[in-house]
Amino acid sequence: MRALNPFEGSFYLESLQMSRLTREMFCLMEGRHVHPSTLYPGGVGTVPSVQLFNDYLIRLLKYIDFMKRVVPRTTTCSISFMKRSPGYEAVGERRVLLGCWGSFNNPDVCDYRYQTMSDWGRAMYVTPGVIVDGDLVTTDLVDINLGLRILLGSSFYDDWQNQETFVTHDPLGNPIDQRHPWNQTTTPKPQNRDFTGKYTWVMSPRWAGSAFRREMLALDTGGGPLARFWVTALAGEVDIGYIKCHRFEREDQSAQDG
Repeated sequence: MRALNPFEGSFYLESLQMSRLTREMFCLMEGRHVHPSTLYPGGVGTVPSVQLFNDYLIRLLKYIDFMKRVVPRTTTCSISFMKRSPGYEAVGERRVLLGCWGSFNNPDVCDYRYQTMSDWGRAMYVTPGVIVDGDLVTTDLVDINLGLRILLGSSFYDDWQNQETFVTHDPLGNPIDQRHPWNQTTTPKPQNRDFTGKYTWVMSPRWAGSAFRREMLALDTGGGPLARFWVTALAGEVDIGYIKCHRFEREDQSAQDG
């Protein structure tokens, strides 16, 4: 275990070297680290060559050898933690709260008008929706939009609850909350760093749909595939001939117990 000690352990120091190696691999293929700049209209940002692939392969083989030693070490540590700390295997488990804006509009349906957003949203090839505790609660883009709230949390910003309301109603006549992004007033208030109070410039987006007005839900809307796949599968809206999503109905818990 001492080998894992930060900045002192042999395994920790070796991991730092390997992290540099993987960044070099990324730069070789993607042009730079962190955000790739390889692909451009009409070409790529790096020049593929035998030398480039050889440079990448040499680093890749070192990384593979390193991972052959990492896997058994981390497995041993995990087993040890689970034996000594009951419940350790549940670390990271939390409520399933997912939000998806949808993707890949159907050109035969989409007209980008707010008044028809519910229809062309459901016609997307990646269905928009909100999942709360594993259940799909809406696939309506209008409902998703109306439920958005921006909270300050521990941000270095002044509250705008009493500031000007820029938008009171959406184009369909639905009321817009003061904390909706459309009414956001960005008023920075720099302060000394204090971990007991304000400590970040990041605001906290939340969702409070029609059925969850009293609960601000911290949805995972990072743009990853999990929310997209999960919502699309539960909704069962997508059918393009060779791909069809079937609506999945969760079994009643009492039926499962029986």
